[in-house]
Amino acid sequence: GTASPAKKLHVINETNESQIRLGQVGSGSYDIGVYSNDTFSIGRDADTQEFNIRSGNVGIGTDAPSERLEVAGNVVIGNNTTKVDLYLKGGTNSNTSINFGDPSDKNVGQIIYRHADNNMSFDTNDIERMRINDNGNVGIGTDSPARPLHVNAKSLNFVAEFQSTDDKASIIIQDDDTLNYIHSQDGYLSLGGQN
Repeated sequence: GTASPAKKLHVINETNESQIRLGQVGSGSYDIGVYSNDTFSIGRDADTQEFNIRSGNVGIGTDAPSERLEVAGNVVIGNNTTKVDLYLKGGTNSNTSINFGDPSDKNVGQIIYRHADNNMSFDTNDIERMRINDNGNVGIGTDSPARPLHVNAKSLNFVAEFQSTDDKASIIIQDDDTLNYIHSQDGYLSLGGQN
C-alpha cells in the first residue's frame, strides 16, 4: 500500500484499518494493527477489538481508554499458589487513592492515602467518613482524631450504638491490672469490676 516503505515491512491501507490477520483452521483468528482513530489494536475476528493502545493509553475491552490502563471487565491478580503484592506508589507529598465510580461520578467512593501526613481516609458519597492518622488514631466524623477512637456525631444526639442479640449486652474497659464492665440486661444498667 506504499511506494516508499519506512520499515522492513510497511503496510498502509487507504481506509481506517491497516491490520494483519493471524489464524488457525478451526480456531478463529486475531487481527493486529491500526484499527481506527490512530489506535493500535489486537482483536479476535468479527471486528472485536480486545486490546487497544491509543494516545499512550492502554485499553482492554475498550477501544477508547481514558487512563494509562483501563479495563472494561473483571480483573484477577494472583494464581492461588504464591504470594501476591499490589503496590500503589505516589510522590512524597502527593496522594494515592483507590476510586469507586459510576457513570455520573468517577470517584463517589474513595480510599485516599496522603503521603505528606501519612494518614488514610475513607469516603462514601463524596464525603469523608473515617480517617486513620499517622499514629494510628481512628476518627469517625472527624479528620483529626485525638484518641485511639474518636467519634464526632456532629448534630446527632446518639453518638454510637452497641447491640447484642443475646439477653445481655456488655462493654468491657480494661487497664493493666483492672477489668471493669458495663452491663445492660432486662431494662437495667449495671457497673462492675475486678482486679
